[in-house]
Amino acid sequence: KILKIKKLYLKMEGANPTNHKYARIAEVLCKDAIAHHQTTIWLDGSQTYVTAIKYFADKENLIIKVPRFKNESWKKKIFSELELVDMRSKNQNNRFEIMKAIAEENHEYLAVEGYTHKHIFLMTLEEITEEIIERLQKIDTIYTQSTLGYTLNSMYNVFLKEWIHNE
Repeated sequence: KILKIKKLYLKMEGANPTNHKYARIAEVLCKDAIAHHQTTIWLDGSQTYVTAIKYFADKENLIIKVPRFKNESWKKKIFSELELVDMRSKNQNNRFEIMKAIAEENHEYLAVEGYTHKHIFLMTLEEITEEIIERLQKIDTIYTQSTLGYTLNSMYNVFLKEWIHNE
């Protein structure tokens, strides 16, 4: 009533194994690493992102390497000493370039939130919008969290395709 909305639907991703939409992305990224015959994933990003990838990487017996830069003690709670790579002496402003160089040199998979595999993010998040359209007859407004813009871009792509097909 406060929002003056007649019906409100929530799309909860809590049924995913890591309780976040990143579980869908993480599963595809791990499959992509395997398809490219890579057994090690260099991983960096938010806690929800790295937790999701760790979950699926563990299931697929993939090795995880996670840089620990200054002020990232939170990573010690998620990853083992074997998975953490101490980079506290390195310049954090170059973190992506540092990881990219190491991954390329060792022929390892690179999964850095906001920097790599944007097409997989978009494609996977489009599925969520397709599920919404499939379940609801009429949609007036969608509210979404938009950190890096992938969710918003994905939704726009799906709605544009629907509009093109006169749906």
